[in-house]
Amino acid sequence: MSSLSKPLIDWLRAVLALVLSDDPLQNMLVFSARDAQASHVDEEQLGAFLNQAFHEYCKKAAKLRRSGWFYAWYDEMSGTIRCSFFEAASAAELPFRCKVVAVDDAKKVAALALSSPYAAGIPRDEFGEAADPFADEPDKAEFELTVFARRALTSV
Repeated sequence: MSSLSKPLIDWLRAVLALVLSDDPLQNMLVFSARDAQASHVDEEQLGAFLNQAFHEYCKKAAKLRRSGWFYAWYDEMSGTIRCSFFEAASAAELPFRCKVVAVDDAKKVAALALSSPYAAGIPRDEFGEAADPFADEPDKAEFELTVFARRALTSV
């Protein structure tokens, strides 16, 4: 933990304290991009944190004899970096309602969070008209989300 800086040390403590469940929402941890930017964390450091989080999630999954995917992404709407674990056969099955661009380099997600002008979230006046929430099938092609996704290994 000593090679990480604030706020990454606190974030790693949250990862270590997490108890995996069957629900990816309960497995989700949320970190402030604004805090990362304000503390001058760089892409290398944030990428290293995400890789360390991956290894910790793998250890937790292995103890429970569960297989699935660790995934992390930058949520521009809320200005947060999020990560979770989901039991799925492939990254294509991750629980998103948009087109997922799975990457194996955590620094790609780190770069998005650290360079975003929306680290505090997107201002309300920049939102357009909302899509119909009752539509049968939202257009997945409208939005692409870059997700650092790795198969959770049973031995790390």
